[in-house]
Amino acid sequence: MTNATTKASKPARRCVFCGRFGKLTKEHAWPQWLRKGVEVDPTQHTYASGFQRTGDDTLSELPNVALHHKRSVMTTFVREFCETCNNGWMSLLETRCIPLLRRLWAPSYPLGVTSFNETEVASLAAWAVKTAWVRERVADRTNTADAATREQFARTQEVPPLTWVWVSRYVGNSNFRALNAGITVTHQDQHWQAGESRRVSLCALRFQGLAMVVRTDRGPGVPPFALPADAWRQLAPHPGSMTWPPKRPVGDAEVEGIVRNVSSWIQLPATTEFVRSGDWEDVQRN
Repeated sequence: MTNATTKASKPARRCVFCGRFGKLTKEHAWPQWLRKGVEVDPTQHTYASGFQRTGDDTLSELPNVALHHKRSVMTTFVREFCETCNNGWMSLLETRCIPLLRRLWAPSYPLGVTSFNETEVASLAAWAVKTAWVRERVADRTNTADAATREQFARTQEVPPLTWVWVSRYVGNSNFRALNAGITVTHQDQHWQAGESRRVSLCALRFQGLAMVVRTDRGPGVPPFALPADAWRQLAPHPGSMTWPPKRPVGDAEVEGIVRNVSSWIQLPATTEFVRSGDWEDVQRN
């Protein structure tokens, strides 16, 4: 008779990108090379809120949660990507985009402007999508892009359909700040309980004097939106080459408004009752 105990083996998990089973490695929410020479807040705070339709004429607010983490945003990571992806195409994409991102945030350019060719624009767009999709996993462990779309992106690093990317110069007060919103949309002419819903993910990234916005839709039919051309350059669907910088930079109010003020492009249902959820719940995490 033995007193030895055996540990229950953990179920195998799939890589979020390629879908293969195997050893999953750490991926930092923000690439570590970005933190060199930069001081960041040793704590981080995440706020979640929203609403859903709960009747023909009723909107109900979802629970409001404030998460307080006792660690820097630069040390936040998820363990959901395989070694093949993390040390392969993800690492190569990161290396390829380092000089491109540095050119974007350079303080000045010869003759006041610089340009990026079609290949460089495509690389920047792919980097933004990869970073936003990792941030989505950090925020709430969801995937707006379906498994087939994520697998294709891992193979090609081409921005998939129903995904848009913009970039601007940023002059706000936040650094290494990501704002995520997940939105469920149903057709305005259908009953609120019927029909096929669509999920939309919005991610706004602010870092090193740049702002990037990534929108991903799961399924067609959601109204599109455009960002002001005097402040934003669209990277995807990319129009080819790109001149930089835009005429004006953006601040915090403009960046956050894109994610928070969805009623400007999504037609909200007519309602006679709005049910509030109550106070914020504060959650402390190490």
